[in-house]
Amino acid sequence: MKRSLLVLTILGLALRVSAQDPHFSQYYNTPLITNPALAGQFAGRLRVGAVYRDQWSQIPDAYETFGLGVDGRLGSKWGLSGHLVRQTAGVVGYERLDAMAGVSYDIIGENEGGHHLVGGAQIGIMSHQIDLTEATFGSQYIPGTGFDPGNSAGENLDDNSNTVLNMHLGALWFMGKPGQKIAPFAGVAVLNYLQPDASLGTAEDRLPLKIYTHFGARFQLGERFSLNPHVQVLYQGPANSNMVGVNGHFAFTPDFALAAGLAHRLDESIIPYIGFDWKSFSVGASYDLAVGDINDINKNKRSFELTITYILPGSEIDAKPVCPRL
Repeated sequence: MKRSLLVLTILGLALRVSAQDPHFSQYYNTPLITNPALAGQFAGRLRVGAVYRDQWSQIPDAYETFGLGVDGRLGSKWGLSGHLVRQTAGVVGYERLDAMAGVSYDIIGENEGGHHLVGGAQIGIMSHQIDLTEATFGSQYIPGTGFDPGNSAGENLDDNSNTVLNMHLGALWFMGKPGQKIAPFAGVAVLNYLQPDASLGTAEDRLPLKIYTHFGARFQLGERFSLNPHVQVLYQGPANSNMVGVNGHFAFTPDFALAAGLAHRLDESIIPYIGFDWKSFSVGASYDLAVGDINDINKNKRSFELTITYILPGSEIDAKPVCPRL
C-alpha cells in the first residue's frame, strides 16, 4: 500500500512538473540550457558539454536528468549550438526529451573596450510521456482481499504522450577583453516563448514562460587565482528559484587548476561545488543539501550533479573575446 501511495505521489509530481523545465545547480556549466545567447561565447573553436543530475536520490525512482550539448563559432560574430536534455522518473515511467538547435549573434563585435552584446534564439521540440502500465491505483485495493492487479484502475490511461514545438530567446552582455582584471556579465533569457500546450490529457496545460536572469563578475586576483560571484533569478509560472554563490579558481600550472565554491538557493538548499580543469577538459561536481521548508518536509532529500566540458582550442584563441564563466 505504501508503494502505491508513493507511485501516486510521484505520478502527481510528474503531471505537475511536466509543465516545468529541468533546472541545474551548475547553471554556469550548462550554458546552452541557461541562455541561448551563450552559444559560441568561449575561448576556443568547439565546445562539448554533458551534465547529469540525480534529484532526490533517497526517494526510489526519483528524477534523473541528463543533458548533452555542442556549440561553436562561425566567424567572429556568429555562434551555433545544439543540445538534448532527457529527464526520467522511473516509478511511473515518466520521460521528457528536449531537443533544441540555436544561433547567436554578437551585435557589437570586437572593440577596444571589450564590450559584447549578444542575442540568441533556439528552436526545437519538447516531447514527454508517462507509462502507467506498472502503476497501481487505490481502486485496485479491495477491502478484506488486498491488491488485485486485474481490477480496473478507474483511470484514463490512453492520452499519455505529447510532442510540441518550442522556442527560447536570450541576450547577454559581458566584458571580454583579454587580460582584464574585472570582467562583469549579465544575461536574460525567456524560455518557452511559444508557450505550447504540453498536456498529458484532455485539459489544456501550456508550458509557462520561464524568465531567467543571471549576472556576476570574474575578479582576477593575481596571476593564478580568480573569484566569480554569481546570482541567478528564475521565475516560471507560480514558482521561483533564486540563487547566490561564489566560485574560486586556482591555477597550479597552465594545464591544471582546481575550483571550489558555495551557493545558496534561497529557502531551499545549500550547494557546495568542487571541480578541476585539465588541459581542454573541465569537470565539476555539486551536491544540493536541503534546507528551509523543503527540508522540513523530507530531511533526506539530496541532489547530486556532475558536469564535464571539453573545449577544442582554436588557432586564434588569444584574439577571441573571453566570456567569464557564468
